[in-house]
Amino acid sequence: MSQKSVISIDIGSSKIKIAVGKYKNSSIYIEKVVAVKTPQDSLMDGKLVFAEGKADILKQIIVNALSENKIRIKNAIFTIQSTTIIRRELEVPYVKPQEMESMIRYEIEQYLPIDLNEYIIEHKVLEEKQDSKTKILIAALPRAMADDYLSTLKAMHLEPKSLDISSNAISKLFGLKQQINQTDYKLDNTVALIDMGSSSTNICILSKGLFQFSRLIPTGGSELTTAIAAAFNITFQEAEKKKLLQADLRSIEAYREDETVNEVIRNIVSRWIEEIQRVFQFYKTRNANNNIDEIFLYGGTSNLRGIAEYIENVTNMPTKQIQTLSSVILNKHITDVNLEYYLNAIGAIIRK
Repeated sequence: MSQKSVISIDIGSSKIKIAVGKYKNSSIYIEKVVAVKTPQDSLMDGKLVFAEGKADILKQIIVNALSENKIRIKNAIFTIQSTTIIRRELEVPYVKPQEMESMIRYEIEQYLPIDLNEYIIEHKVLEEKQDSKTKILIAALPRAMADDYLSTLKAMHLEPKSLDISSNAISKLFGLKQQINQTDYKLDNTVALIDMGSSSTNICILSKGLFQFSRLIPTGGSELTTAIAAAFNITFQEAEKKKLLQADLRSIEAYREDETVNEVIRNIVSRWIEEIQRVFQFYKTRNANNNIDEIFLYGGTSNLRGIAEYIENVTNMPTKQIQTLSSVILNKHITDVNLEYYLNAIGAIIRK
């Protein structure tokens, strides 16, 4: 399935990631990638903040980035991540496709205490069972949040093509047959994809290339920086530099100052791993056959030296940071790019 090129925008609390490209023949052809700093306090749990003109500043930064990089494509996508997005797996009686929407609305009203008029509801069929049941995944996105993103795209004179949820975007990307870090990716495996951002950690579990489960943990790399700043009585900016220069979880044999930094980081990362393992355990208890074969890390905090090895040692699961994907074909002019920053934006380019 070939599609026209689109601009895909992933706004994180630390950086705005932009990928321009198209999906064709099970590959994503990337023409340009751009990353710019997200204005402070312009995003709160995935919601655009309009107070004090913060959303206008964010909008202008994106417009400037597109202009400076000579990106003139008009079709655009936002990918969103927020704890306010509801995702549930339901089993419903088999009905004809034209009757599915009313069936889903009925089921949601039974199980979720929300006003359906305030949400945009999307669904995906996961499995049609032999007992005349259909297993579906529903996603409920607050309508006000969606309207804010769509109006922002229009204000930038872009043509909104869709809004995507980060876990859905990454699921599409890892539903493709490909190589990861030059090694064959086994679609039959069950994998945990962990997006390690600045303010949140998103865990998405896929089995046989299909989405199974996701959880958003509201903590990320900025917590490490804040803790280092407190430990050394320095500014956040100084602590960020110290983290980038001195942090290394692979070894405890280091200079005393380096080891103090690493001790601060280890304490926090160990707590993250406990939360991740609780998510894994919840997934495993849903079905006796559920297991996790390997972990893949991406996002800015996955660049912390030694974090993949540290997680692997604690969880006893093979853990790798994603560095290359054979399904992602970069334009020859794109060099020295950290692919792990852009995976949500790249996955959103796939329209299925």
